[in-house]
Amino acid sequence: MAGDGGVTPVGQCRNCSSRLRYNWPYMLQGHLRKRRFPRVHVEQPLFVEVLEDRGAQGFSRTRTLGEGGCSFKSPYAIGYLSLMKVSISLSGRVVTADGRAVYQVEQTDGEFEVGVEFLRLSNEDRIHIRQLVTIGVTR
Repeated sequence: MAGDGGVTPVGQCRNCSSRLRYNWPYMLQGHLRKRRFPRVHVEQPLFVEVLEDRGAQGFSRTRTLGEGGCSFKSPYAIGYLSLMKVSISLSGRVVTADGRAVYQVEQTDGEFEVGVEFLRLSNEDRIHIRQLVTIGVTR
């Protein structure tokens, strides 16, 4: 990944079947990329546990957060589609979700930015995140 500008093949366009390449973080070449849920840039404490034998675990900080997922920086490659449990400290409570890595991009410092899609999140936690994203502020 390093040296290619963060461009990674990801599959075919659902609308026109053309081969897509992902140009981190906001474009699919020749296509506009839309999120289902808005995200905000926010740094909050995060604990990640990759759910596999001897999977990585540790603390980090979120970079972005929304109802559908989050991103964070990791010193280790997590692995595309790896399943994980994330716990995020948000405004005096801990939000816990099961998720999967939907992208990881190696950064110039050798760490990885990892994008997580939430697969399972309680309704209470989803509403809490929605409220925080709506006002755009977390403490």
